[in-house]
Amino acid sequence: MLGCGACHRIPGVRNARAMVGPPLDAFAQRGYVAGVLPNRPANLLAWLRNPPAINPMTAMPDLGLTEAEARDIAAYLYTLGARGAAVYPPGRQPVRAIAGGPAGYPPPADGP
Repeated sequence: MLGCGACHRIPGVRNARAMVGPPLDAFAQRGYVAGVLPNRPANLLAWLRNPPAINPMTAMPDLGLTEAEARDIAAYLYTLGARGAAVYPPGRQPVRAIAGGPAGYPPPADGP
């Protein structure tokens, strides 16, 4: 997993016990990605592809993930805690960013 365990605790991944970033256990049950984006697949993909574009103050680097790599990682993350996860309605889920993000990621009208 591209060194994700260097910053995150990931259940079932040997030696992925770091505490720099948030632990990824029960990820599917979280309400938000990175504390600012509603936890929806489109938002997670945008975050994985370019975290600093969503939150310029993040410590998570842009790993240069391809769309396919981001989808694979997202699919894995949504298995973590999936039994207790809420199911959201299908359809287009808008990507939301915090204030200060670049063009294409405007801040939401109702705040982050």
